[in-house]
Amino acid sequence: MKLLEGHDADVAAFVARFSPIEKPVWEPGYRAFGVIRDDGALVAGVVFSAWRPDFATVELSAVSLSRYAFRPGILVALGDYAFRKLDCFRVWSRTSIDNKPARAFLKGVGFIEEGIEGHWYGRGRHAARLRLIRPDWERRYGAMEARKAA
Repeated sequence: MKLLEGHDADVAAFVARFSPIEKPVWEPGYRAFGVIRDDGALVAGVVFSAWRPDFATVELSAVSLSRYAFRPGILVALGDYAFRKLDCFRVWSRTSIDNKPARAFLKGVGFIEEGIEGHWYGRGRHAARLRLIRPDWERRYGAMEARKAA
């Protein structure tokens, strides 16, 4: 698996197509990264949107058709983009409370669940909001980068 850059519109359309509840519409200026298999097939995508430089925050939307798509090297590259290139302090994401695989994945890569947004997707359909802040990402993935550089 490797990271695909420079195909923002295609990757964003992929993420939107597989978003289970809400079809996202991103503001101009979003940035999307794909994850492709060795045969060139797009198997995952990440969109960074709602970039707010005044607050150093960005929203992450992601979809994966393969549980192997987000390997550590891919996660480091995505975090490097958000936390170093954009100079973010906080990356946040939202998913249905019923989407247990997405919640488990986000928590597994270091996101912390901040709370539940009641009726976000309509009556009785709640959303979980999660965040990852730069110091937590650096603590978790900085050591991995240091080993890679050595």
